[in-house]
Amino acid sequence: MRRLSVMLAGTVVLTVLVLVGGCGGGGDGKPLVGTAGKPAPPPATPAYEIIPLDEVGGQFPRVILGISDQVLPCVTGYTWVQNVPTPGYWLTPSVPQQVSGVLSPLSGYDSSSGNGIAWDGSTVAGTCTRNEVVVLGSDTYTITHARACTWQVPGEAISELAVPAGSSKTTANGISGNGLYISGAWESEDTDPISQYNPPDPAPPVKTYHAALWSSGIWRDVGVLTSSTAPPTGRDLESHAVDVNDNGWVAGSSGQWAWYGQPAGYSYYAGRAFIWRNGTMEELLPEAGSDPYSTTGPWAINNNGQVVGQSDGDAVMWESGSRVATQLYGTQRFEQASRAYDINDSGQIVGGTNTNGGTVGKAVIWQKNSRGKWAWTDLDTQIPANSGWHLYLARSINNKGWIGCTGTLGGVSRACLLKPASP
Repeated sequence: MRRLSVMLAGTVVLTVLVLVGGCGGGGDGKPLVGTAGKPAPPPATPAYEIIPLDEVGGQFPRVILGISDQVLPCVTGYTWVQNVPTPGYWLTPSVPQQVSGVLSPLSGYDSSSGNGIAWDGSTVAGTCTRNEVVVLGSDTYTITHARACTWQVPGEAISELAVPAGSSKTTANGISGNGLYISGAWESEDTDPISQYNPPDPAPPVKTYHAALWSSGIWRDVGVLTSSTAPPTGRDLESHAVDVNDNGWVAGSSGQWAWYGQPAGYSYYAGRAFIWRNGTMEELLPEAGSDPYSTTGPWAINNNGQVVGQSDGDAVMWESGSRVATQLYGTQRFEQASRAYDINDSGQIVGGTNTNGGTVGKAVIWQKNSRGKWAWTDLDTQIPANSGWHLYLARSINNKGWIGCTGTLGGVSRACLLKPASP
């Protein structure tokens, strides 16, 4: 149920699709599951049917961030059009062809992104952005202005989520399946937006993000992890809410920014994952025995309170009621880096891995095998062998087992849906 908000260097746009639904997978309705740390063997027959997403405005959809649970499911995501202000899209892929429309951004904004969708497909939550170019001496900077908003689908009616007093920017990163809650963040007013790009050492804080929960027409400040075990960097604490479930429980991260290479250098975020329930925030810790400087980050939470994400490059999950992460590979790591991006209410987890120094990716699904251990399946082995597709990212999964993937077909990167072959 994850819908991540990622600010890309280019322009992010919204995509919503409607497709004939289904559920299941291999011979028993699920993908085959291997032993801990080892992939499952290819099934005798493909576990999934591939449904490519058609071009819209000359661009292929690139990433699917959420899939509704309807018989005719909707999906939301984005494509990336570098340096071109682009409004969002919505698509209705009926059989045999897809019909597209435009989800326009708010007035005065250039582009939009769709970061989450309600289970009934009626509401998309996302962010509208506008880039401002500022020239300071010989340097040129781009400042991004953002507003959280929702679209009603179909019809594309857009509504801005009211900006809290004193805030200059809001984002909508996810929406609960019942549509009652939206996770996001708000930013306090920048007194000097340019200084964030090349700060002195130590840099004064110029902005503060706080995780926020939208419900009943208002934003609620979720707060920050004041007792985080992550090492302090001397900056103001900030936080981001990345996903929310039907109970209003929020998964997010809280930490501080640090800088390398003063006075001009680059930044990194030293943060820890948290879960916020009924007004109380708890830190989610890395795996037992991890480096105390480990950075953890969540990507999704399901209605059972299970959270998935990453810990220092490893795909992990936090069971409901446990604060310590479990590495998803079982007893053996098989890749150099991985992330768990989404989890459905059945506990199926999807994500991506990198090998060969990060140049080769795999789209994978994790499930518990017959011994109760987490095991992974390479989704390239679960599709028709002659499809021509290489899947390198699995970004979302719904409660019927449909998976939103990104891969290459004919050398072109594009999004597709994997529809389970067995009902």
